[in-house]
Amino acid sequence: MAEMKIQGLDGVLDMLKKLHPEVTQSKQGGMVNLAMRKGARLMQKKQKELLQAAIDKNGSESTGLLMKNLQIKRGKYSGKGHKLLLTVRRKSYPKKSEGEKRPASTRQTANLLEYGSSTQPATPWIRPAFNATAEQTIMTITDDLNARLDKAAKKLLQEGK
Repeated sequence: MAEMKIQGLDGVLDMLKKLHPEVTQSKQGGMVNLAMRKGARLMQKKQKELLQAAIDKNGSESTGLLMKNLQIKRGKYSGKGHKLLLTVRRKSYPKKSEGEKRPASTRQTANLLEYGSSTQPATPWIRPAFNATAEQTIMTITDDLNARLDKAAKKLLQEGK
């Protein structure tokens, strides 16, 4: 799983600290969560495009289960920052035969596509999606967060008058 750290937003973070706690420290993550989700959706869209291309390249029939189970979820709070994860929800495919011990899962399929096996070449879709959208994702998050901060600051100024 790829991890992206956004640095250089010290001024934005200082402004966030000065805003009302309800704006920034809500249980849902406030405006930071909303801005990060906007960026994450951009990256997830690219993942879906590349996943479909990888499935088509392998020529196998697709049930659509893997595509449906790509998700954006909030990571556990470590005391600093905010964390969103682009993951694959674990779901099992229907059994192909009665003799099959355990059906394959969506995570196994995603892993097999990304890294390949001794019998199947890799058709990466996660890393290329990250590489293709990382810079644009950071810009989207930054721009959206700045817009939300400006709006909140204007609202606070109007309330203070």
